[in-house]
Amino acid sequence: MAILSRMFRICKADIHGVMDQIEDRGLLLKQYLREMEASLEEKTARLQTVERAIVDIEKEVAARRSETEKLDADIDGALHRDRDDIARTIIRKRRTIAAVCERMASRREILVSERESLAEKLEHQRLQYEELKTRAAVYCRGNAALSTAAADLQASAGAGLAVATEDEVELELLRRKETLQTGGEG
Repeated sequence: MAILSRMFRICKADIHGVMDQIEDRGLLLKQYLREMEASLEEKTARLQTVERAIVDIEKEVAARRSETEKLDADIDGALHRDRDDIARTIIRKRRTIAAVCERMASRREILVSERESLAEKLEHQRLQYEELKTRAAVYCRGNAALSTAAADLQASAGAGLAVATEDEVELELLRRKETLQTGGEG
């Protein structure tokens, strides 16, 4: 059983190695950057939605407060005319509006807290994105330089200049070691 699991791991490692060689790291980096940028855009849109909701709540609360001021004046007028029944009805309406305003103010506080948290996370992720973008640019420039050097090397090989293979280098190394050993003994 252990042999099978070891063979499975070896096959799996070989597959991963082949996939690593197939993958173009520059393209992967660019894809990761696009995904990060899309995520940043989504978070920015969410932040803007939260900010609009806060503004809408503030406008609604201001309108309701204006309405409660009018109701206060109506309550005073009903009391001056000894119309307790009308005053009670207006007081109920005013209290309902005041309760709605309190819930809206509570919701606003939650949204303000969410906005601050989102803004902080967004700023942190923007910094990470910019850092990764810079690193990717450096990596891609380095690979472009290596590709240019390899192309120059291939062009020079095509122009009649011989490029040593690994086997040729190893063979010459062994010859030189042998020469060094025979020359040192004699």
